[in-house]
Amino acid sequence: MPDPLQLNTIHRCVEYMRGKLFLKNPVPAHLLKQLVLSKNSKNLNGVLNQITVVIPQTVQFDVLQPQSRLFNIEQNISIPQAGVALDAHLLLGKLHYATGHFEESLRHFMEADLQSLTEKPLPSRSLKIVAESYAVKGTYSPQPTVPSIHMGPILETALQRAPLLHILGGRLPAAVNRYRNMLQAVESSGTHSLRLTLTRQLAEVLLRGYTGTKYTPPNGDTKSKKTASPSPWKPQAYVGPNLFIPRNECEEIILLLLISDAMAGREAVLSQSPEFKEARIRALSNATAVYDLLTIVLARWNQISLLHESLERALKFSYEEPHIWFQRALCLENMGQYGLALTVTKEVARMLNTKVMPCLLAAKICFQHLNDAYEGIEWSEMALQRELSNPQGLLSRCYLYIGIGNHYAAVTTHLKNNKLTYNNAAMEALNKAQQVDPNDHLIEYYIAMICSCRGQILEAMTHIKSALKLCPEHAPSLHLMILLLTAQKQYAEASALLHSSLSDFPDSLDLHYVKAHLELQVQGGDRGLVHEKKNEFIEARQCFQNAISINPSHVKSLQHLGLMYHYLGNQRMAEKTLRDAARIDPYSPTTWFNLGKVLESLGDHTRASDCMATALQVETVNPILPYTSISITFE
Repeated sequence: MPDPLQLNTIHRCVEYMRGKLFLKNPVPAHLLKQLVLSKNSKNLNGVLNQITVVIPQTVQFDVLQPQSRLFNIEQNISIPQAGVALDAHLLLGKLHYATGHFEESLRHFMEADLQSLTEKPLPSRSLKIVAESYAVKGTYSPQPTVPSIHMGPILETALQRAPLLHILGGRLPAAVNRYRNMLQAVESSGTHSLRLTLTRQLAEVLLRGYTGTKYTPPNGDTKSKKTASPSPWKPQAYVGPNLFIPRNECEEIILLLLISDAMAGREAVLSQSPEFKEARIRALSNATAVYDLLTIVLARWNQISLLHESLERALKFSYEEPHIWFQRALCLENMGQYGLALTVTKEVARMLNTKVMPCLLAAKICFQHLNDAYEGIEWSEMALQRELSNPQGLLSRCYLYIGIGNHYAAVTTHLKNNKLTYNNAAMEALNKAQQVDPNDHLIEYYIAMICSCRGQILEAMTHIKSALKLCPEHAPSLHLMILLLTAQKQYAEASALLHSSLSDFPDSLDLHYVKAHLELQVQGGDRGLVHEKKNEFIEARQCFQNAISINPSHVKSLQHLGLMYHYLGNQRMAEKTLRDAARIDPYSPTTWFNLGKVLESLGDHTRASDCMATALQVETVNPILPYTSISITFE
């Protein structure tokens, strides 16, 4: 809007021109009109108000209906002044546009013959008028019918049905070639959704029945395609030397799914407004189908990092969508990012506030990777509460996880009362799990493990045999069975079972570790500690202290450190160190034997005798390796 000073100046110009020139010569009056219109048309929506303010009502200058007056003026304009008529039509078109008379505005633009204007240098003012006129005409001209960006249901259905009919007829290569031919066509705006469907379907076909010797790679001969005369009825295909041609089914499937991933991300609806809910759900469903296939393929070929990148890109349109988040948590666990995996799993458990599986996954991460049995127990109990309130067929697993958590809590604690409490809670939970599902080998395995750690060898043998009967190829059960045989001093049977197990699991480091200790136990060896054998007790003590500073719960280091204190005459420190070792592993006969020697040096023969008797007692149930050396398992 012009300022008051500008309005006053223009008003005075109008008064002057009206009195001096308007009645004598129509051309200057018309120029006056153009001056008023152009000077106050910066805001088209306010043109009418500006002009009615500038020109008083007493002046016979009707701006709402100026056609007849302008027509009379145009008749008197000579040929050199034709540009004035053009400007008049353009300004009147803008005026009618501002007043809402769009048809009249378009008529003036038609009379100005905008479409046939010659491109030549013009003043800035004229260029601005012409540009605004084009803008108004383009905005309010009758628009041609916009063709649909979809090809139509009949054609789209036919294109999707063609390869399916080949599959139903048993012509799988023909179906794959049809898919490839359609995907090689140059993409257009109407084929986006169809191309997403076709890429996903072709990946499914290749995964299910077109692998191995049946697979033939796509034809990469682009030269023949260039020389051949294409049919005018066939779509134009992508050609050129820079095309990537997959060489095997792995590359083609991953390429198809990554293309599907890119298109699904492009078609995603980011708005969370209610009016876009259906479109958002439909786009998310298509994307989820692609990510599920990506999970199957990339997990099979151990490309978890690539899968994680795709899932991270999907998070931008997966707000409060637990499926994508759950897949990401599993990826993070597989990649070794356990802390972040637990954080994401907590979010999934919040989203799925009635589901049991996220709680069990969080408990598994705590038990297996974070060494946090107490938080794992909390998640397991939360899973049990959800299962009891909303049954999902996972009751036995909930009890199993509670039992596992309490068992490892008992292993890590050194207080006798706490150890007994956790052991009883573990046995109670595992017994309930066994009542719910008596055919689960994991339940039998963990009952055997708890009995083994408590020195109940015969009962442990019964349960581990039951576990192996339910699942003969369970490596941790075979591992525990071997240790139980060594505890009973049945080294020949343990060696035979170990040899058989290694033939089934040749890459198991745990079994090779047991084999080394079993051979050392059976065949003997002089693998003594250097300083101890050389009677360099001070140096040996320093080495054992360094080892304990790294791992305070290392029983072997505590046993030898106590022995070094004994040899150096520090019997009280030797007694304390050996009692710490006995508190960590009360079933080690070496600890009790060395403690008896120390107490004997202190003159406490009664307690020394008790320690020697305990050493003889636990020797009958002591394996060559502690039972806790077996890794935790959930399979």
